[in-house]
Amino acid sequence: MIIKGYISLFIFISILLGVFFCFSCEPIQFLNELETLAESTPSPLPYPTYPVPTETPYYPLFPTPTPFPTLTPTPVMSQVDAFSYIDAISFSNASFGITTDNTCLPHITSINNNSWVMYASLDFSTLANGFYINVTTGTIGGNISIVLDSLLNTPIGMVNVNNTGGVCHYEEKAVTIQEISGVHDLYLVFGGIVLNLFDINQFKFVAQ
Repeated sequence: MIIKGYISLFIFISILLGVFFCFSCEPIQFLNELETLAESTPSPLPYPTYPVPTETPYYPLFPTPTPFPTLTPTPVMSQVDAFSYIDAISFSNASFGITTDNTCLPHITSINNNSWVMYASLDFSTLANGFYINVTTGTIGGNISIVLDSLLNTPIGMVNVNNTGGVCHYEEKAVTIQEISGVHDLYLVFGGIVLNLFDINQFKFVAQ
């Protein structure tokens, strides 16, 4: 019994010493280990950041159509009264070499064989069957073919021009032509064997 008592006392003393050491040394060591563990523990990863989304451009399925340009209408050529005197210098087109001059009277000059002038949109409001033309020449002259709408068409009349007594001596020549009416382009086509066949001041059509 005495031995058991000693054993019990020894165990009791051992327990007291353990508790003593537990409360005196172990807490300090435990705290040191916690501090070391805290220092060695990596910092928590930051929350991931994402780029701010940008606005996606809008592309329509059908693009806005480009408006058609405003077309400027082609001006209508004004018609010219075929029965009033028409100045020769007011031609719409002419062959190479035809020139104008105002000496004595306004006129076209430098007229040679196969030269021509064109007058657009002559209005024959009634039937015309005559043609008057005011010309001058100091040479043997030549002839004037009256053609409608195309140089390839057959002339509807012809004027023969002879020497009028010199430049600035104008004479009015008159001829009968094929009857015409409506609106036509007029070609005066010239023929002759000399240079500078004649000069022309003005002309008109008549209903005889």
